[in-house]
Amino acid sequence: TMKRKRDIGVDLTSLPVNFQEKESKRAIVTLLTWIQTEKSEELRFIYFCNSQTQIQIRKFCRKESITICINELHGSHSIRPILLSKNDFYRIGQKNSILNEFPVDYIYSPLGDTKLFKLGTPIISVIEDLLHKEHPDSLAPEEVKYRDKQAESIVSKSKYIQTSSNYTKKRLLHDYSLSE
Repeated sequence: TMKRKRDIGVDLTSLPVNFQEKESKRAIVTLLTWIQTEKSEELRFIYFCNSQTQIQIRKFCRKESITICINELHGSHSIRPILLSKNDFYRIGQKNSILNEFPVDYIYSPLGDTKLFKLGTPIISVIEDLLHKEHPDSLAPEEVKYRDKQAESIVSKSKYIQTSSNYTKKRLLHDYSLSE
């Protein structure tokens, strides 16, 4: 029997237009490209993106992958829907209902917190560091509060959390009273 493909929704709505210049963001794209190559028979990717990065995402994803622009960045010029391929969609302002139109088995949020949510759909989030816990004095007090609130939101929503290192994993388990 052939396994059914799993649909993985990837939240890249906050990916900056200059993501190629940022090492951590390039690493995310490298990982996603590798997964698509290695797991092509098992997974289909649905990329939720913004108006400035949809074309860039299309360049690294497979033909059968889907891109959906759901977020228009301030000051950006969106792609006209007429210019998109048959697997690219333009759904500005439909963030709350998009998972009904494009249901997924998992939501992967490599950029941290996600606003995409559907009851019963597991979320896999990434926490790169806990700088606000390790070195709070290196950040402005507002940034420490913001980062702590973000980490708490990720921890409360996510079924799985991916970390960038074992050290970050241990800190996360300790600081947010999680079990492995």
